[in-house]
Amino acid sequence: MEFPRIGCQAGEVSVLNSQSSSPFPMNRRAALQIGAGLFGLSLPRLLQAADSSQTSKSDLSCIFIFLAGGASQFETFDPKPNAPAEIRGLWNPTQTNVPGISICEMLPLMAQRMDKVAVIRSWQGKNGGHDIGSQHVTSGFLPQRGGQYFPNFGCLVSALSGSKVEGIPAHFGLPVAARYTNPPGYLGPAFDAFNIKGDPRTPELQGSKLKLAPVRFEDRRSMLTQLENLCRLNERSSDAYEAHDKFSEEAISLLTSGTMERAMNLDAEPLALRERYGLNIYGQRVLMARRLIEAGARFVTINQAVQGGLFGAGT
Repeated sequence: MEFPRIGCQAGEVSVLNSQSSSPFPMNRRAALQIGAGLFGLSLPRLLQAADSSQTSKSDLSCIFIFLAGGASQFETFDPKPNAPAEIRGLWNPTQTNVPGISICEMLPLMAQRMDKVAVIRSWQGKNGGHDIGSQHVTSGFLPQRGGQYFPNFGCLVSALSGSKVEGIPAHFGLPVAARYTNPPGYLGPAFDAFNIKGDPRTPELQGSKLKLAPVRFEDRRSMLTQLENLCRLNERSSDAYEAHDKFSEEAISLLTSGTMERAMNLDAEPLALRERYGLNIYGQRVLMARRLIEAGARFVTINQAVQGGLFGAGT
């Protein structure tokens, strides 16, 4: 897919968001195709239609694993055995259960399940920088100028679909969804990810029961609401408060529903299964992502960077 490039030329129109000074130019044909495909619906109307729709549909969820600075394609899914030694990497290719597809010999279990994997080799990044390259990969759009404008995939899912289970946000980041990116983009902070930082192996991250009695909790919640309403009287813009309200409601649901606490309790899994994921911070984050999806999350972004020492590079 070709994305619109910066700078309007002959035959191009500029789509400008009312809240942003960053134009998104495209040619007239592309604009007509987008308009016809969406039947002229704006984002608010799309959100309203999605919220009011009663029709059944596939309810898919996604775990998006982003390996910032991770292994290259030569050490994973595109070994290039006939390339010069300085290009092809250290390991040999191994045949998979799909004829004609070979991957790195260090992935033997995946090689047995390659019929369930889609390898996309046609996509090419346009920028090798950590920030712009990451924004391109996580949003699908190459940033034009002035920072990230288009939202990451998880934030878009959160905006269009919302939460499907009370007490479980639609989008999580493990430990964050924002490595080199501004995840919500033009959607605003209300649709940012709910980040779970720290080591999932520690008791502090396993969740804890609410210590206050329900009556005292509601009293404090009521007092907080009254104080916030007083502060709003002096504020002209409501965008920040709308985001704050959304996060506050999510936080209260997290504390009171018990669903989140159960999802984060990795001790509920058999030890043998936890060992298969790997008893390390990364493996247990992947396990937690699976449990969050099972609990009702729609999208979980796992950001994992190389922690140094790979082939003598880094510290």
